[in-house]
Amino acid sequence: MRKGRVLLGLPLVLWGIPLLYPALQTGSTAHDVARVCQLVIIAAAAIGLLLSTPNRPAQVSLRNVVRWSAIVLLVTVSSLLAAHPVVAVHEVVMWAGLLGLMALLSQGLRSADEICIFLRFVVVGTAAHAILVLLILALAIAGGGNVYPWEALVGFDNPRFLNHAQTVVLPLVAAVATHDARPLWRRWAVVTLVLSGMILFITLGRATILALLLGLLTALVCFRGNAAAYARRSAGFTLLGMGLMWLVYLHWLQPAGHSIDVQGLSSAHFRDYLLACAFKLWQTSPWVGVGPMHFSHWYNGEAAHPHNIYAQVLAEYGAIGAVLILGPALQWMGRMLGSLRAAIPAHAGIAIGLMVALVGVAVDGAFSGNFVMPVSQLWIAVLIGLCMATARIFAQGVAITSARPPLLASPWTRARVLPTFLIFALKATLAIAISVMAIKALVTCAVTSSPQFDTSGPVAGRPDVDNTNPRFWTHGWF
Repeated sequence: MRKGRVLLGLPLVLWGIPLLYPALQTGSTAHDVARVCQLVIIAAAAIGLLLSTPNRPAQVSLRNVVRWSAIVLLVTVSSLLAAHPVVAVHEVVMWAGLLGLMALLSQGLRSADEICIFLRFVVVGTAAHAILVLLILALAIAGGGNVYPWEALVGFDNPRFLNHAQTVVLPLVAAVATHDARPLWRRWAVVTLVLSGMILFITLGRATILALLLGLLTALVCFRGNAAAYARRSAGFTLLGMGLMWLVYLHWLQPAGHSIDVQGLSSAHFRDYLLACAFKLWQTSPWVGVGPMHFSHWYNGEAAHPHNIYAQVLAEYGAIGAVLILGPALQWMGRMLGSLRAAIPAHAGIAIGLMVALVGVAVDGAFSGNFVMPVSQLWIAVLIGLCMATARIFAQGVAITSARPPLLASPWTRARVLPTFLIFALKATLAIAISVMAIKALVTCAVTSSPQFDTSGPVAGRPDVDNTNPRFWTHGWF
């Protein structure tokens, strides 16, 4: 069986993580269960990457060799100088595993038809979870008494964790609703948008709404009239769902004791304070940062991450890390947006959905922990891998009809074939490291319902602290 066919079911696996939590009947939190599931998934991806045979030899330019070597050197130095290097290594290995998942997905999907099937599975998983949440909420209303809608969010300890996933999946669902060749799938995706809009309203996902809006505006600027149908369907049916939940709130939830804090909608919720904490940490080690994950080593009373991926990279990896990590990441994003914009009309629907999601993730990252929480980390990795696969597939189609001569590459940018033994060594190292970490996490959660790193505790922590704040584990401070 080809790996692409196995990868098609990945969206169902990701939506299965929150559904698995209540089925396990474990004493662990949903966040900890999700973290273990994440490690198992990326370990499987690393093993799959190791066993896979690439379509063509791996090639890399001298420029990218220098870039990646600089990043590896920076991360190594930052980890070794951190207060707890072992904890820092956990973060580095986890992100290496997520990069492996991106690579596997980008190689495994080989046609526009497979991408279409993949997006349909996104619709199925998103709809299944939304139906379950709304069914639980309906049963709670029918049962009488006080109703707390956020308790209906199966598999998510915090509604924001679900919103992070929605930032990625809703634009993809909208792509199916607008451009899928089969009317049945378009109608099913429309229903999913309405149901998801209902959940988005009751969870008050401000950052997700802003992210989706800015992503949609970007697509309208890039695709102009070609994005009009997408904009009408994605915004229209999501807003319809939000309106329906507003009526549910007025007629059933409000009388049952649930109230929306309108004043809280305009509150920064300590994000300015967390940004100040990140800046102060950066000042203590301005060049290489305090170390991967080490924002969580200085207790601040509010959160074990700054709710801003850009400030987090600056604090944990320093100014050098911010340049080496954020610079190429934003540069890649710009190139990817250009590739998506160049899609032929037949592929425009998929390209628009990916563009909205990609911009949305970047915007959401400035206000939330979407790059920190396990489920959203997986969805972001899937999105990036999907973008890479899509750009490659679209480029193959363009290459057939293009009459433009190829540009001559300089020695700095010319692609060179990497030695086979080096590729195998890198893949094997990644597979072993991730597998060991996944097994260790499984064993840890088997013996305790409150896993945490074995350190002396956070700096400035207090004995009476009960504010655990999730980061790697639910007990995020270390």
